[in-house]
Amino acid sequence: MQYTSPPSVPALKDQKLELHCIYGGTPLPDITWSKRGSKIEGSHFTYNNYGKTLVINKVDFSDEGVYECTASNGIGSQRTHAMEVKVNAAPFWIEYPNDTNAAEGETVSFKCIASGIPEPKLQWFVNGVPIEKAPTNNRRKVEGSVLTVTDLIETVDTSVFQCNASNVHGYAFRDFYLNVLKLPP
Repeated sequence: MQYTSPPSVPALKDQKLELHCIYGGTPLPDITWSKRGSKIEGSHFTYNNYGKTLVINKVDFSDEGVYECTASNGIGSQRTHAMEVKVNAAPFWIEYPNDTNAAEGETVSFKCIASGIPEPKLQWFVNGVPIEKAPTNNRRKVEGSVLTVTDLIETVDTSVFQCNASNVHGYAFRDFYLNVLKLPP
């Protein structure tokens, strides 16, 4: 009798993952685990169910790869099962903007850079409205992960901006305030 995790196992970064390898027989087989042919070591790995379950307590990108469990009871031939772990991730920020004060006439640029697997889609907002649906402002330009506003005008450009990075696993959201200061007369 045998119960194992499937040959391909998706995992989510920072979550717990359990890999199962349960074989029956008389006497009951011992289970050993390896990754890419090497013994599994590290404080974030634990074993449950008398070694039949390998637990990765907080998955990281370095945990991606092929894991093998080998069952052997010293009588029959040993059995090995391979499981490939693919690590996915909800979006997380690499770089994001902070609140900014700038003088009228200046140019400001804001970067929102996120990562995740699959790669997140980035969307910009101004005062809670998707930037493409906000009132037209020809001095405001989005190029991928960079928002630039040129020739700032206090009454027009003082706003709250937001960037949202999302994929099937979640989102990362950041809002920031642009305060345009009027030049003294």
